[in-house]
Amino acid sequence: DEPLRTYSSGMAVRLGFSVSTSMSPDLLVIDEVLAVGDTSFQLRCYERMEQYLLDGGTILFVSHDMGAVQRMCPRAIWIDNGVLRADGRSIDVARDYDDAFTQRATEAGESRLTAMMKGTGEARIDEVELPDPGPHQVLLREFASGICHSQLHQMHGPRTHDVVLGHEATGEVLAVGDEVTNVAPGDKALLTFVPRNAPGTVRRPLAAECAVAGGRTAIAQNIFTWADHTLADEQFVVKVPDNTAMDVTAVVGCAVMTGAGAALNAADVRPGDRVAVWGVGGVGLPVVAAARQRGASMIIAVDVDDAKLEMASAFGATHTVNSTEIDNVPRYIAELTPGPSGAYGFRGGRIAGVDVGFDAVALPETIEQMLRSVRNSQQAASPGGTAVVLGVPLEPFELDITRHLLTGEKRFIGSIGGTSVPERDFPTFLDWHRTGDLDLNRFVTRRFALDEINEATELLEAGQILGRSIVEFT
Repeated sequence: DEPLRTYSSGMAVRLGFSVSTSMSPDLLVIDEVLAVGDTSFQLRCYERMEQYLLDGGTILFVSHDMGAVQRMCPRAIWIDNGVLRADGRSIDVARDYDDAFTQRATEAGESRLTAMMKGTGEARIDEVELPDPGPHQVLLREFASGICHSQLHQMHGPRTHDVVLGHEATGEVLAVGDEVTNVAPGDKALLTFVPRNAPGTVRRPLAAECAVAGGRTAIAQNIFTWADHTLADEQFVVKVPDNTAMDVTAVVGCAVMTGAGAALNAADVRPGDRVAVWGVGGVGLPVVAAARQRGASMIIAVDVDDAKLEMASAFGATHTVNSTEIDNVPRYIAELTPGPSGAYGFRGGRIAGVDVGFDAVALPETIEQMLRSVRNSQQAASPGGTAVVLGVPLEPFELDITRHLLTGEKRFIGSIGGTSVPERDFPTFLDWHRTGDLDLNRFVTRRFALDEINEATELLEAGQILGRSIVEFT
């Protein structure tokens, strides 16, 4: 014990756990120690425990977290004030484990969530009672939720009704409706605003809504995740392996899906393609990482923030452009991306530009820059490049179709949620995280409590968040 006093509590637990398992005791008693440390540490603990069990050891796991008990133990007993209340299979014990303090939620539970009233104003935290899940609904306890620019549009725009916010998160399933078959209580899941398998269903998923303070009804844009508990249509809930990190993967349901999904699905980036990305924040960085995964030969990151450009380089950008320092960004990119020698386009024009451009900013000037920077066609030999809009323009704007699209035979498309099928694509993104090809631990740079949500959104709006920030729930 004495040497461990010189370490922080988290480091002391790490050392103590490593020493205790290495001694191969006949009985290992674990009393809530996994509450200390991050998810990656907990996963390493689980792996050590599994090996210890395989070596013939016995574990007594003491916890008030029934989710952890179910993950670790085939059998469980429930003791309340010294009285044995249940004894048997973990899943059976958990089903009857309804103490409000230790379980936090049953089939109908309380939730602290972020709501905004009709009109304008700051986001506020409401405590509400969630109903039992409907036939196609899932009740989840959340671990973390991403903080996205889309919510800024909701917060600052006019509202004709009360809203509840957030559309990407991680959680654990607490209860399901009678018609739900894709998840069960105890499962880990990712929440997203895009139906998990739209090509395979004809039922239209229902947007979530709930009663908030004052007896009013607040409506979500499909789901709400700035909440410690949420109720969602099963089409927005994607089951993931139990060992999935439940903090940083909260951003898969929007940021990663929208950015990386666009590179894979909407644009279908191919090996050797030259790519440019406008805005390398929460959506642009996953585009960069996915383009690298697809074998792009050149990835140009365009932004106004040198720190974000430096981060883009770490995620795979081969070139960076600070657009405040370059007079003519399309001309600069054209010099970097010349076409085949001797090839010419419409009316003998020089061929140059990237094969695929992505705009995660969606300002009129960035969209125009992207269109001008995408490669023009070699007439009768090869089509022009593709320009993909990922951000949400705040107001209508004009484009010169003849100049930017027609004569260069370019494609101009939009992509919502990366044109993704979450049930198909999420395993790929999670694999990239596990292998380090999409380092979400580096991507998530700030963490906030739910009560800090207004501060978090102010920092996001001010451009002071690198990568993505998340809300964590305790």
